[in-house]
Amino acid sequence: MQPISRLRAAFYLLLVLGSFASVLVVVVYDITGVVSVLEALFGVDNDHIGTYEYDAYTIPRYITQYIGNPTRTLSEVQAAVAMTQRILYVEPNATDETDYFIVAGNCSSLGGYQDSDRLYADWYMLPMLQRILVGMNSTIDLFATPMTHAVLIDCDYSGRRFQDTSMFKAFIIDVHVTMMWSVALQTMNGIRSSTKSEAQVGPAIVSQAVLANFGLGPPDPPGAPWLFGLTYAGTTNYRTLVSFNFPYEKDTPFFDASNQYPNPTFESHSL
Repeated sequence: MQPISRLRAAFYLLLVLGSFASVLVVVVYDITGVVSVLEALFGVDNDHIGTYEYDAYTIPRYITQYIGNPTRTLSEVQAAVAMTQRILYVEPNATDETDYFIVAGNCSSLGGYQDSDRLYADWYMLPMLQRILVGMNSTIDLFATPMTHAVLIDCDYSGRRFQDTSMFKAFIIDVHVTMMWSVALQTMNGIRSSTKSEAQVGPAIVSQAVLANFGLGPPDPPGAPWLFGLTYAGTTNYRTLVSFNFPYEKDTPFFDASNQYPNPTFESHSL
């Protein structure tokens, strides 16, 4: 074989190997992307879809006990303020379906500490909640000294029990126990209409309620188990926010948003 022929053969061999390596790189990136999307949609730690209904089962007990004994609720929050305990983990009483108890540090029952509980740790959760509040132009400061608000975590929340890190829920209460805010956050795929680009996003819904407006109602009728035997005298304010590239980029801000329907693609448009 002539030297030129050998060089040509070697060149084609390198070209084939290079093309094969490029294909492998693309496949690896595709697989990595699919895994990342699945983690964003279904959570990092859960290995199965446990439920499509996400409820915070202990908070209704908390509100019910407040209605009957507001002094108890106030004393629990004031005790947390005295210790600068910014997060109160609320667990159901296993022997009394109407009662609860407060623990510090992290949830201790219902399986104890789980991998997904890092979502509810102070170092991660408090800054994230604060960014949501900033996006609302709220004056609430979760890092204020002395404390003005505390965060309630329902240890029996479905997302936590199934270790679904794509779903998050927390409650904020003022230290005088007059107002409560519910914060629900989910990771999903979203389309940014202004650029037609697709990315992972974190939409959040924040609702606000006056605790004194809650009252005891009749038991929930069959097929409608979402009232928890409670009534509410008044209306509730809702705010919708969205964070782009959440949760993959650090400290992503949250922007005020609204859903504009009817919309054939059901897109969420940032204002």
